[in-house]
Amino acid sequence: MPSPFPGMDPYIEACGRWPGLHLHLIIRCADQLNERLPSQYVATLGERIELIDEQNFRLKNRAIGPDVAILRDPDRTKARNTGPKSSMATLEPHTLPQDVEVLDLPKQPYVEIMYLPEERVVTDIEVLSPSNKRAGSKDRLAYLTKRKNLLVHDVSLVEFDLLLGGERLELQEPLPQGDYFAFVTRSIRPHECDVYNWSVRDPLPTLPIPLRTEDGEVLLDLAAAFVQSYDRGRMHRFLHYGEPILELSETDRIWAAQHVAPD
Repeated sequence: MPSPFPGMDPYIEACGRWPGLHLHLIIRCADQLNERLPSQYVATLGERIELIDEQNFRLKNRAIGPDVAILRDPDRTKARNTGPKSSMATLEPHTLPQDVEVLDLPKQPYVEIMYLPEERVVTDIEVLSPSNKRAGSKDRLAYLTKRKNLLVHDVSLVEFDLLLGGERLELQEPLPQGDYFAFVTRSIRPHECDVYNWSVRDPLPTLPIPLRTEDGEVLLDLAAAFVQSYDRGRMHRFLHYGEPILELSETDRIWAAQHVAPD
């Protein structure tokens, strides 16, 4: 079942299903690029650890289970307690505080375009996540640091901001009006960023992905990648349409409600 919206479906973000779409979208983008890239290029997947701020971490949202589970059987416990006492020696524990460290930290995928045979990264493609846009978070600081490092090391950078909430990327001049953005920075002009903006009512665009200067660019059909991601992720089974999306303007909320209203 397709999304009822002509472009980005804002209910994916509103219903907390962004992580699932994020992974599918990254994979679909890499697949599409590998179909279109010249033979001396390859699009590969990378991932980095997502940092977690203590105030934003909720254990109930993480799937953490024991390696060994001990289950209590009330009947057997009662029978054992009524039997003869054992003479086995027992030790009393010393109960001490400890830190709990989350070892299975979530990861954020991204796409790298490499030039062969040197395997040199020429373009980095990012789809921003909520943690990248959370003001003051460790993840936002880490992402902005990575962003600066890429721009000073002769790597082109393409960033998709398909989220209504959170902090936008800050450039030296104000961004144009829009609900969603794409930022394309070419390695030959790291001090300039081409900003593409569109509204929730618009279809997702086809955007240029820069390669080496002598090889020009390749086009990425973001709409096709989204449609495949929405379908293969079975997003329609997770989304609960109908609640107003507060990040939208009043007129856009009315427009969105009309799109999800039952026939």
